[in-house]
Parts: sequence; C-alpha cells; structure tokens
Amino acid sequence: MDFKIIFGFILGIIGSFFGAFIAHLFGEHRRMKEDFNKAAAEFRDAFIKTKRLLEPNSVIDRSDAGSAMIIIKNNIDEHEIAMMKFRHFVSKGRLGEYKKAWHDYADKHRDHNEYSGNDLEKKEEGRKLALSRINTLLEFARPKHKLCS
Repeated sequence: MDFKIIFGFILGIIGSFFGAFIAHLFGEHRRMKEDFNKAAAEFRDAFIKTKRLLEPNSVIDRSDAGSAMIIIKNNIDEHEIAMMKFRHFVSKGRLGEYKKAWHDYADKHRDHNEYSGNDLEKKEEGRKLALSRINTLLEFARPKHKLCS
C-alpha cells in the first residue's frame, strides 16, 4: 500500500513539472508572437507617410510631391532604420528574401533611376513600382494571429 502512495506522489510531481514546462512553452511562444507583432507594426508604420504619397487614390494633392524617387529619397532614412530593427524578427529561412526585397526597393533605383520620370505617365509608373516594392517588404511584417488571449 505504501508503494502505491509513493508511486502516486512521484507521478503527481512529474505531472506538475510537465504541466509547468508546457505552460512555459506556451507563454514563451505567445511572448515571441507579441514581440514580433509589435516590431511588425513599427515597421509598417515607418512606411505610412511614403505609401500615402505614392497611392493613386490618396486624398492629398500629390502634384508637388515629385517623382517616387524624390519621395523615397526624402524618407529612406526612416525606412532603413525600420528595416534594420525589423530584420531581427525575420526568420532565418526568409532572411535572404527580405534582403532582396529591401535591395529591390532601396538600392536598385540609385543605379537605374527606376522610380524617376519626366512626364506624368513615367511618374505614375515609378510610383506604382515603388508602392509594389514597399508592399512586398511589408508582407514580411504581416501580424501573427493570436490563438488565445
């Protein structure tokens, strides 16, 4: 009879430790998800002003905003800081894609003037291209949904 009590007691302790370990894992997973979502929100926020100037349906007057190249040049520092902060939250498996998306957005236009143009049609094409590349970058910052609160 004593053996059953001791055995039950030991199983109870093991079960308690196992339960605590599982609770810790779930808590850690939730914390990591919350940290990611916070960083992702800050990353997305860094691009709001630029997206507003590039969007064709924006309610603001874009006539004096200039080409996409000028808009990006005026905001690139904020974007680069956000990119550098957020890259620590991008999975190692997707880091190469992230760096390529950043390069396509921020570096390529310096050599090729892909975002520039003199006439209205070229300016619109440059804005669409820049907006497309920003949206590609922002795909890395999609919020991770919570399974439980």
